[in-house]
Amino acid sequence: MEKFDLTTDILVIGAGGSGLPAALAAKEAGADDVTIVERRKLTGGTGAIIGHMFAVESRPMKERGITVTKDQVFARHMESAHWACDARLARNLINASARMIDWLESKEGIHFNHISATSGTRYQTSHAIREGNNIPVTGRVIADVLTRECKKAGVHFLMGTRAQSLIMDGEKKVAGLVATKKGETLRIGAKAVIIATGSITANEALRKKFYPEKDFSKTAITACHPWINGDGYLMAKAVHCLGDPLMTTLYIGPYITGHMVGQMLLSRPYIHLLNLYGKRFVNEDLMVTNDDHSMIGSALDRQPRHLCFGLMDTASLRDMVQKHEVLSNFEGMFGQGVDDDIYTKAASTRVDGLISDEKNAGNGAAWLDHLEKDLDELAETHPDLVLKTDSLAAIASFIGCDAADLTAQIDRINDHYDKQYDAEFLKEKRFLYPFRTPPYYVVKSEEIFLDSIFGGIRIDDKMEVIHESGCPFEGLYAAGIGVSGFIGSHGLGALDGTAYASSVYSGYVAGRQAAAYCKTNA
Repeated sequence: MEKFDLTTDILVIGAGGSGLPAALAAKEAGADDVTIVERRKLTGGTGAIIGHMFAVESRPMKERGITVTKDQVFARHMESAHWACDARLARNLINASARMIDWLESKEGIHFNHISATSGTRYQTSHAIREGNNIPVTGRVIADVLTRECKKAGVHFLMGTRAQSLIMDGEKKVAGLVATKKGETLRIGAKAVIIATGSITANEALRKKFYPEKDFSKTAITACHPWINGDGYLMAKAVHCLGDPLMTTLYIGPYITGHMVGQMLLSRPYIHLLNLYGKRFVNEDLMVTNDDHSMIGSALDRQPRHLCFGLMDTASLRDMVQKHEVLSNFEGMFGQGVDDDIYTKAASTRVDGLISDEKNAGNGAAWLDHLEKDLDELAETHPDLVLKTDSLAAIASFIGCDAADLTAQIDRINDHYDKQYDAEFLKEKRFLYPFRTPPYYVVKSEEIFLDSIFGGIRIDDKMEVIHESGCPFEGLYAAGIGVSGFIGSHGLGALDGTAYASSVYSGYVAGRQAAAYCKTNA
């Protein structure tokens, strides 16, 4: 008979975006004894940096007269996924999303006060909590409130405790967990275990396993904190869970370390994006016109060395500045002068105070007021990053492409503007600009922005982990972005904000299912 240092009914591994909902839902469903094991000393995990949460037909949407339906979202999502996701999981998430908003808002301190379409205009389904400016504090607020509610409900927290391996009773029945705390080994007995450890994103070996041909050396990864290293996936595989090659890499677009102004410019639809051959490779308006904002990132991922060059002439630059638009949630946040390192800091603190100049709070177009000056300064101080020149030959040299190929591409760009028709990639007319008025600006990006990697553990619609035989384990559940099935292999489809929505939903379902399992097997 197994000897344990302590026992519990339900053991949740991870106190993040799925673990906290799992523990609280289990207690609300009548579980007597629920314990959370968390390797950090702070709750929230990667979920704390999340800005938006997907939901459709929610109370906040109805109050604002937003008429997007579950059926519309499901049809678009499955189309974009080529049905290469778990249709039942996706449908259940979409159908339950409004209920998850209600459940969260039933907790004092959670109120979704901003609804938007993170990109595009079709699906205003991104729910956020904002306080006094354009910075969403959604993940941190929810983490703090659910932590409080868990403690009130009697959930036990073992902080600074890292899960090591699952303890099994036979081949397919979970019995507990081996963990370490301050160098000491703990054997924890449990009737049910919920894996809620997040993704594999920060584990270089696992990234190579799933993507052997990819070079991540020039990739800026948002969710690359040291605790997001696939512990749950490795534990589940060690007991022969059914893995899933359907991983999702969510690429956003070009990235420039330490220079948010240049990055925001490269994300604008007015820019001309060229690869190292001096040729356009994408419709540049996708960041603001398509409901899936990962489209440009997916296109850039296919470009050699992830190299990208954004071109704009002076007349176009000044006209764009004069428009003074805020074209996306991304600009709405960073355009007001938010700390560039916000995603790292958000994992440990509230981010609503991370604005360098408070007079710009709430003004997402503030960055445009000094854009030309900033580009001029960057051209002086970082000539490897920004080129200012009157010469197309100098641009070709900067890119490293054939001058004739570049000239031919510029001619096509100008022809598109003259005819008000992008014959190459169908950029919308309102975003077409010529490239004729020197001095010209060229901004170089050698990195690609990767939000996160989703998936790895195969589950059914009860969040039960599937054994490699095809049958579910007894008492073993998984939740969060470390599970597969909610989305396809590329992008989010119409489910922007799905990282948090699927985490809350899967955690909630796993908690309730685990509670029911414990009652049945009391």
